[in-house]
Amino acid sequence: MEQSPAGTEHRLPAGPGSGYLLPGLELRHPDGQPAPLWAYRGRWPLVVYLHEVAAPDGQGYLAMLAAARRRFEELGARVVVVASAPVGGVPLISLVDPTQRLAQRLAADGLLPQPAPPAILVVGRTGEVWAVWAGSYATLPGQPELEEWLEYALSECRECFCCELVWPSEWLRG
Repeated sequence: MEQSPAGTEHRLPAGPGSGYLLPGLELRHPDGQPAPLWAYRGRWPLVVYLHEVAAPDGQGYLAMLAAARRRFEELGARVVVVASAPVGGVPLISLVDPTQRLAQRLAADGLLPQPAPPAILVVGRTGEVWAVWAGSYATLPGQPELEEWLEYALSECRECFCCELVWPSEWLRG
C-alpha cells in the first residue's frame, strides 16, 4: 500500500487480479433485516463507502455520492453506504455495522490503515476489490475518479463491454 508523505492518505490500487474479495459479512439494513454482503456478488460493481455518521465532512462526501448515484447506476454500479448507525435521507443502499466489523476485517487483511472510517472501495461485479482509499475525507476520490474505476472494473466482464478500456488515468500519470 502507498502512503502519502504526510501520512494522511492510504490507497491501494488493487487492480486486476487483486485476489481480494469483499468480505462476505452479514450486516443489517436500517430496518434490522439481514444484509449479507455476499448477496451483492455477481450483480453489480459497487462503490462501498465506510461512513462516519458524526463527521461533518462525511456528510458532504455522502451528499456527493448521492448526487453521483444516477451516473453510477448508468454505468451499472451501485453505491453501498456502511455506517455504525442508520443513514437516512439519501437514495443509496444503506447498511448498518454498529461494531465496524467490515472496517476491522479490511484493516486486519491490510486493506485499511486503521479499522475505522472513512474509506471507500471500488468492488467489481465478482466481489473483487479493485481500489481502496482511506484517510481524511479530503483524500477520498471524487466522482470522476470513481467513474473511471467503475468503468475499469466493468471491463473485467467481456460481456459488459465490447473491448477492454484503458488503464485508469492516474496509472498513466508518471
